[in-house]
Amino acid sequence: MQKKMLYTIVALIVVVIIIAAAVALVLTSGPQKYQLELWYNNDGHYGDTEPALATVLKASIESCGKVQVTLKSDTWAVIKQRRAAGTMPMFLLGWYPDYFDTDDYISPFYSISGAAQNTGAFYNNTQVDQWVTQEQTTTNPAQRSSIFQQIQNQSAIDVPYVPLFTGNAHVAYVNTVQNVTLHPVSFKWFIMNKPGATELNASTSDKIISLDPASAYDYMSIEVINNVFDTLLVYDPKTADILPGLATQVPTIAIPCGTASSSRTPRR
Repeated sequence: MQKKMLYTIVALIVVVIIIAAAVALVLTSGPQKYQLELWYNNDGHYGDTEPALATVLKASIESCGKVQVTLKSDTWAVIKQRRAAGTMPMFLLGWYPDYFDTDDYISPFYSISGAAQNTGAFYNNTQVDQWVTQEQTTTNPAQRSSIFQQIQNQSAIDVPYVPLFTGNAHVAYVNTVQNVTLHPVSFKWFIMNKPGATELNASTSDKIISLDPASAYDYMSIEVINNVFDTLLVYDPKTADILPGLATQVPTIAIPCGTASSSRTPRR
């Protein structure tokens, strides 16, 4: 395949987490407006759209006439510290799945350790925490489905999160590009079972923080890393079934990952 150019225009999935301020917001009445701080990252951790998104959300929230929103921002390192300390009443948090399973939207947000360490929401429900452990320790689809339903029902009662905004991810490409399949989870461009398709040139307007898989966790750095480094397993881009990547076969309980028959030495 000749060299082609693929442009990605990414709108992050953004969740606004409201802690105790949500209750006060509902109860606000009278001419005096409720004062609320909205924090966002300002050093490009989620790309360069965070200030614009924060401005749009400020205008949308203030349109009710009962709230005055003050925008505040800081670097990602400081935001993480503030999040862990619980000092931000409302803030932007980007999220997209690392793996194709419901747990990736459950354990980081609903487990006690995840809600505190990963999201800063400090959601604490011991029963939900037990359900999360149960869904993580069984491979029975019916049991997991039942557990996820219980977690969803409890979430509707507790309302630990109030999602205010969800963005869409878009890919723009030259119409002559062929033999490229988009990953079902994130922007990973697969060239599978097509010997003639050996190269794909891509570009982004976002800042690449690091190309070290051990340290990069910003959105666009990971997207580049996903398409440069091989992994032991991959997803079928159409069915989302797990397939061997660097591994020679998908590990099972009988043949765990790391045995001579299931994997080979990773390469970079």
